[in-house]
Amino acid sequence: MELHQKITENENFAAALLARAGVYISHDPLMDSKVDQMIAGFRTQKEIYQKVIELCSSSHSSLSEYLSVMAYSMLGEGYEDGVIRCAKEFLNTPSNWNSGNEEILIQDGIRKRRADLRRGEVLMAMATAESQQSCYVSALMHQKQAYALMPYSAEAVVRLSQILRHEAGVDAAVKFLQDQRQSVFYPPFLYVDEEGKQKHNDAFSRGIESELEKLKKESKES
Repeated sequence: MELHQKITENENFAAALLARAGVYISHDPLMDSKVDQMIAGFRTQKEIYQKVIELCSSSHSSLSEYLSVMAYSMLGEGYEDGVIRCAKEFLNTPSNWNSGNEEILIQDGIRKRRADLRRGEVLMAMATAESQQSCYVSALMHQKQAYALMPYSAEAVVRLSQILRHEAGVDAAVKFLQDQRQSVFYPPFLYVDEEGKQKHNDAFSRGIESELEKLKKESKES
């Protein structure tokens, strides 16, 4: 069941901050000038992520939890507990986005359901944090769930192979990657972008083959 609640000013501001850091979430464009003024006073990118977490700390909506997951994950090492905590809250909270959450979007010629994409991103961030804490069983479970939601994502495939390597060995990781050659997303394809220009998408196959080469090289050196 979807909840349709008004997005708060803090959530709008936090979304605008993350957009400036490269994670675009729909927000009120009137926030952009306010965000630019704040960022001008920051000395490091880290302060942006910390401010996002602060702005979202008083709310437990799905949007606030999503923004917090993204901010904690960008802070990197030492913030795994924050990623995992907020990811769990997000996954257990009905969506409060009042627009766009059920939309289909097209990125690089691939149709994606926005709600699945957001959930997949959170699961992947959670799996990464769990891997960093050597909790590979949980990480494998959550990364498999992310992969199921984002089968078009080379990043999701590669991260799953990396966790498989820890849990089942190099051969299992290599086999999983090789199996991706049968995916409908593996063959490169042409598409027309929003500006009417023809583009070439081979990101999936490049990601798979690059990781396979890396594993083969490491196997030879060991």
